[in-house]
Amino acid sequence: MGRHSKKFVPYQDRRSVQILMTVLVVATFLTTCATAYAMTGDANVPTVHQTVSPTVFPTYDPDVNEPRAYRVSPTQAQVTPTPTIATTNPPTPAPEPLPEPTTTREQLPTAEPKEEVVEQAQEQARDKLLGEGNPKCKQIGLVDSAERACLEITAAVPEISDVGGRAGRTNESCHPSGRAVDFMSTRQVGDQVSDYILRNQLALGISSVIWWQQRNTGTGWKDMEDRGSATQNHKDHVHASFEPCQF
Repeated sequence: MGRHSKKFVPYQDRRSVQILMTVLVVATFLTTCATAYAMTGDANVPTVHQTVSPTVFPTYDPDVNEPRAYRVSPTQAQVTPTPTIATTNPPTPAPEPLPEPTTTREQLPTAEPKEEVVEQAQEQARDKLLGEGNPKCKQIGLVDSAERACLEITAAVPEISDVGGRAGRTNESCHPSGRAVDFMSTRQVGDQVSDYILRNQLALGISSVIWWQQRNTGTGWKDMEDRGSATQNHKDHVHASFEPCQF
């Protein structure tokens, strides 16, 4: 081969060289553009303005009743913020006072205990008998003190079936003088009669009580002898003797 003969370069190497040169040219161009932009700043950057299209709202012509359009300028189309209005809850009204009751507690009728009602009824019956006079105690030959006591006892125990007064006796007794009273009664009623007499013995002027074959002068019950019958043993009536008689 001669002095000026060309050296043979393979094809693949030439292709690589061309690509490398192209990359260098592009890099140089980009570097130049970047430098120019940095020097000039964004003064020449075009400004993009957004165009707001007017809003068209339909309206109606009252004469022809057909829709027609009217335009709203972009300024009018801008949304105006709604001011915030401070609201306060109205004060809650005070509740109205309840009406005063027409009937007070003192005016309400109160139910009286049963015992008090019974006692009041007995007192009313006793007052009536004392005022009018129990016919059972009249015209049976009693002295005044014995008659008054008979009226009070029959008024206190109205269940007494009958009353015995002055009468003749073969044995020692206060009946002939009108100073003894027999109150005819059952066992339950006789217990009430004897209890009432002993509780009010001094006020009634009673000297002794005989009931259910027992005698009490105010110092306690004492057993008596058996006289044979219920009447003689005082099991169907209460016997009360009045001062100064003791039998």
